[in-house]
Amino acid sequence: MDPAHTRRVTLIVPCWNAGPHLRPLLDSLLAQTEREPVIVLVDDRSDDGSAEFARVHGGSRIEVLVNEQRLGIAGNWNRCAELVATPYFTLAHMDDVYEPGYAVALADALDGDPRAGAAHCIATAIDAAGATLDAPQERYKLRAWRGLEGADRAEVYRRLLRANFVAAPSVMWRRTAFRAIGGFDPRLRFALDWDAALRLLLAGHGLRGVPRALVRYRRHAASATAGLGAGGERYREEAAVGAQAHAAGIAAGLLARTARRSRAAIDHLLVDVLLDLESGARDAARARLRFAREELPGAAKDPALTLVAAAVRCGRPGRFALRAAFDAFLALRAPRRHSM
Repeated sequence: MDPAHTRRVTLIVPCWNAGPHLRPLLDSLLAQTEREPVIVLVDDRSDDGSAEFARVHGGSRIEVLVNEQRLGIAGNWNRCAELVATPYFTLAHMDDVYEPGYAVALADALDGDPRAGAAHCIATAIDAAGATLDAPQERYKLRAWRGLEGADRAEVYRRLLRANFVAAPSVMWRRTAFRAIGGFDPRLRFALDWDAALRLLLAGHGLRGVPRALVRYRRHAASATAGLGAGGERYREEAAVGAQAHAAGIAAGLLARTARRSRAAIDHLLVDVLLDLESGARDAARARLRFAREELPGAAKDPALTLVAAAVRCGRPGRFALRAAFDAFLALRAPRRHSM
């Protein structure tokens, strides 16, 4: 890669079988208003022609590299980060779309705050066709942005531990800070972005929020069942990351010793239960609840899980009641103010 010492930003795409969503992503990166960003695609041995398409579509403006062997998600993300020579970089996810002013806005935020190890922005969820989605997760994330600009590092840590409101494709990393925390944990498959952001804060760096919707990230139809399809590994991993971050936060003075443990894994599972019900997958919803009771610490006696299980037993009326209750639940749980 060209060291590009005069440029601020690298937009680097970890790619594997991107399919039809690669074109709109690359078009959005080529349209960035940042002065000559470095654009790179690192292909993890795709067999759908992704690398060839990127070479033709991007021409001389996009450098395409192909890994000698398949590295997987964490491995390819870290490989991408290792290639960066500019002060800042974004892992541009292969099926998302970036607004033209994304790179300028986040790089300017990092320029203006030397303590920040990363910056992120609001991300809007879209479906496979590009239509905006109004999902409960998105309303929670937007509510979590309230007062974020004035928050100190401890409050950002508490809020992030409560639930991951930072959309991974929106994050622009300061290269030196990312390398100082050791990059992404290669043992993780699902929560590696959440874990890295928490470790960044633990290491003393700030996490700067830019309250503008500058990324559209794609939620695929299969995403609602991804956790269960992996045998519940996603929820187990989130629970483990949350427990480790809880202990580390107390040790670092970012959490009070009486702070409650993160229930992010349980809340994520309950959202997926609601989505299962609304798609007619009642058996999948029951299986998730059974998994939670048997596998997730604290879930067996969790009041919210008990109420959701009762709604599932009630069939269609329970589904409608659950949607209304869940909207209120998210609104109540979302932070309303910041305090030390």
